[in-house]
Amino acid sequence: MTPGPQRSQAPMIRYDPTTLHALNPGRSNTCFQAHPKRTHGPFACNSCKRIFHHATTTTTSPRVINHLKCILVNARSVHKHAVELWDLLDSTAPDVAFITETWMNASSAPDIATRHPRRLQDLQERPHQPSDLNFHLEQNNDPNTTTLLDNLPNLGLKQLVNTATHIAGHTLDPIFSASKHVFFSHASALHWTDHSCVHFTFRRKTRHLRTQPIPRRQWNKIPEEQLFAALAANQPTLTTDPNVAALNLTNWISNCADNLAPLKRSQRQNNTKKPLWFSDTLKESKKTCRALEKAWRKDRTADNMTALKNATRKHHHLIRTAKRNFFTDRLDKNSHNSRELFSIVKEFSNPSANANAVTPSQDLCESLATFFHRKISDLHDSFGHQTQPNTTEPTSPTITLNNWTHISTEETKSIMNSIHSGAPSDPCPHFIFNKADNIIAPHLQTVINSSFSSATFPECWKHAEVNALLKKPTAEPSDLKNFRPISLLPFPAKVIEKTVNKQLTTFLEDNNLLDPSQTGFRTNHSTETALISVTDDIRTLMDNGETVALILLDLSAAFDTVCHRTLITRLRSTGIQVQALDWIASFLVNRSQRVYLPPFRSEPTEIICGVPQGSSLSPTLFNVYMSPLANIVRKHDIIITSYADDTQLILSLTKDPASAKTNLQEGMKDVADWMRLSRLKLNSEKTEVLILGNTPSAWDDSWWPTALGTAPTPADHARNLGFILDPLLTMTKQVNAVSSACFLTLCMLRKIFRWIPADTRKTVTHALVTSRLDYGNTLYAGTTAKLQNRLQRIQNASARLILDVPRNSHISAHLRHLYWLPVSKRITFRLLTHAHKALHDKGPEYLNRRLNFYVPTRPLRSSGLALAAVPRIRRSTAGGRSFSFLAAKTWNSLPTSLRTTQDHSAFRRLLKTWLFEQR
Repeated sequence: MTPGPQRSQAPMIRYDPTTLHALNPGRSNTCFQAHPKRTHGPFACNSCKRIFHHATTTTTSPRVINHLKCILVNARSVHKHAVELWDLLDSTAPDVAFITETWMNASSAPDIATRHPRRLQDLQERPHQPSDLNFHLEQNNDPNTTTLLDNLPNLGLKQLVNTATHIAGHTLDPIFSASKHVFFSHASALHWTDHSCVHFTFRRKTRHLRTQPIPRRQWNKIPEEQLFAALAANQPTLTTDPNVAALNLTNWISNCADNLAPLKRSQRQNNTKKPLWFSDTLKESKKTCRALEKAWRKDRTADNMTALKNATRKHHHLIRTAKRNFFTDRLDKNSHNSRELFSIVKEFSNPSANANAVTPSQDLCESLATFFHRKISDLHDSFGHQTQPNTTEPTSPTITLNNWTHISTEETKSIMNSIHSGAPSDPCPHFIFNKADNIIAPHLQTVINSSFSSATFPECWKHAEVNALLKKPTAEPSDLKNFRPISLLPFPAKVIEKTVNKQLTTFLEDNNLLDPSQTGFRTNHSTETALISVTDDIRTLMDNGETVALILLDLSAAFDTVCHRTLITRLRSTGIQVQALDWIASFLVNRSQRVYLPPFRSEPTEIICGVPQGSSLSPTLFNVYMSPLANIVRKHDIIITSYADDTQLILSLTKDPASAKTNLQEGMKDVADWMRLSRLKLNSEKTEVLILGNTPSAWDDSWWPTALGTAPTPADHARNLGFILDPLLTMTKQVNAVSSACFLTLCMLRKIFRWIPADTRKTVTHALVTSRLDYGNTLYAGTTAKLQNRLQRIQNASARLILDVPRNSHISAHLRHLYWLPVSKRITFRLLTHAHKALHDKGPEYLNRRLNFYVPTRPLRSSGLALAAVPRIRRSTAGGRSFSFLAAKTWNSLPTSLRTTQDHSAFRRLLKTWLFEQR
């Protein structure tokens, strides 16, 4: 064996933007080079401490590799198999080869390990770890395997190899990665070693340049006094025609914009701009380093090397100072704006998130516009001519809403200031509307009130700009199905829509006109309350020894296929009549949209159906549209819970299997018929079925109606409203997903937290980590201590990151310093806040009926203690974990002063204080 080549002699190869790190559990300090004339891509040998770059050319210019082809092989002995290894490299031609040697035998103690430099964790937020293990990953009963796989989500890692890599059929050569850009290919057998060669790929995308000029207005450079004076000097003429008034308002602001901030076209390049903290001083420092580097490469003298090192140290110090100042200033300015904080963190800590950036072009805009329009029109036409479906609402309602109430200038200003987005077609950005609300609000109020009086929605505000975004960062931009349309509506349109939605929602809620099972976009309702309802119903049935089917219905583009005529009919039967109904009809028709990818715009396309995406009024209209479905389902003894277009059906399978089968088939047939008449596409292929419970069920494909197509195969888990449910509701898979996502985010935040103060760290961590930890945590009540401890590790890691304390320090004092409840008490806190709302009828109706105050049959001393009635249960693992039981039992453990507190805000404050005092 001969020493490897000097690193300084290797040609430079740039892997953009992947960074590779070799971990070294081995002993040798040398690497093989049996054939010095052979040249390959870089390889990493786990028995050495280097990564050698062998290039196929002698040029020193960098070459960009977008797809890195990699192999992992256990050579057992590099010295004995050098020739075979070179032959393997010749035949597979990898860009990177990871080679391991066997230096631990099967009898080695499991606690023998080599700890790698801690600094490695700061080099790459998405590490990749090819490995060689001494235990079998395919054996789930192996304690080493169980421990390793259970801890992978805590590290944000996934094991990619899904096949045997050893001649005996075992998986000994796994690949752990935190990146979505690493893909396992296959494992090929080798004759000279008992390990297979594992093939995998790093995928990265090249950067696309944007050279088209983009028109922009420099609003930030206009003084407020000048803006207010220009708007006040040329105010539009008042008129009672809403279309003319809306045009006058738009033209008035546009003319002021042309005078104050004329459009300027700037050349921009996508993903190639320098960081915002990169100043002219850093630019000159970088030039100095590059000049000294060229001088050193030319003559290789010690003086030039010393000068280069000194200049590099100075340059790095300037970079650290610039970053620290920049992050501190920008994050301090947005310390109370969670949305802006998220954007800043995403921009600076995960720059590769937009690796698959889309290159805008006119052809792409037109293609996307045609695709989006054809998708909805094809769905709409697939239903053919349908008669009006029968509804269960009364045709002559006793309570009606005939007109929209006119609003005042102050109400207009309040609604304007609550809106923080607009459309590219707006005459000015949203912050200009908010800043100049004293001048603009009276004119906008006139347009709104004239619109209500004439029952006409302004035509110029019916046009939407559609921003097409990739559904996933790793999705392929060449496939138009991977794009999601995001509609951007004009700012004034959002003001009038929000005004109507407020009045419509008040009318529907005050008169209980919406079905109680519909929980989407309603006050005091949330996805968490919907999940509590679903799991409580399931656990109650499981407590009776029944097996339960949870059916998650999937609708294709539900909001976009709403039939306008059917919606108007259902609104009329709900009580919306006369001018109020005419205004909604005007709001729905004659709408259009076009795709906007700066600076390109497609031709406008007509919208023939659906409720406008991006409108605050659309979810309420959709809730009214879906109202008849619940009564249809309940006729067949099926429990229903809905959140907008996400519908969950619950059915017992074992109490009376024959009756249950009939109910399911007839119920699903009625649902499918109602969907078809309502022009909603039920996607049977994406509909999921989850069978829950310990008792075997008779479920098979015959349970599913043949008219709905292929029966869905029962899954081992299902994602419902962002929460993963498993057959026994242990929440293990959900905790795995939360651990993986949170620790990956913490690794991302670690990269920038050195630049920001502790208070801002706390805000950012709460927005990105603890909010995910707290989502649906009421459902963790009653889970095992092991699972809750895994969630506690996330909170501990977050606290250590915020306060910058050592990993081995005790965490309890730091949690109290942050005023954070431990995870177990956070679960209790959330459980009791829902219980307080339910007991005082402040929550959703479907939760209020699950909890009641205890009323004794005869006068007792406990009558005035505000105790909750605890239901009887049969199984501690089913009914004992239900919301109805745990909430009542935990409520009764509170002190009387807490239980008798009526005000919800005061109850939350006192409850948190009481939980902190508990040991």
